[in-house]
Amino acid sequence: MRLGERLRTLRKERNFNAELLASACGVKAGAYRRWERNETEPSVSQAIELARIYQMTIDQMLFGDGEGGSIVSVDVEPGQEVTIRISGNSAQPKVSYQPAVKLDSGESNPVAQDKWAIK
Repeated sequence: MRLGERLRTLRKERNFNAELLASACGVKAGAYRRWERNETEPSVSQAIELARIYQMTIDQMLFGDGEGGSIVSVDVEPGQEVTIRISGNSAQPKVSYQPAVKLDSGESNPVAQDKWAIK
């Protein structure tokens, strides 16, 4: 199901009118109706507002309640702190960390070098 069809289904299930939802998202009713006809798409902030109104996660709003989930990629510079919050899911999140660059510790240990030297 495409995004516009999903938005139309959600609106009708909850008996909302397009004017009310458009107002909540800061757009005119015609713009909201174009979303439902798949002519345009809401911005991220507008999608967040719709998910808040429907009281569901963005994944649920966009994709339904299936098993699929989102994949989040984050590029982080050395020394940056990253916080990721996962909510609304009782399952344990699967998190893997794969650095883009293998860092060398920069240590020069002559004892360790001699240990592996061929004599």
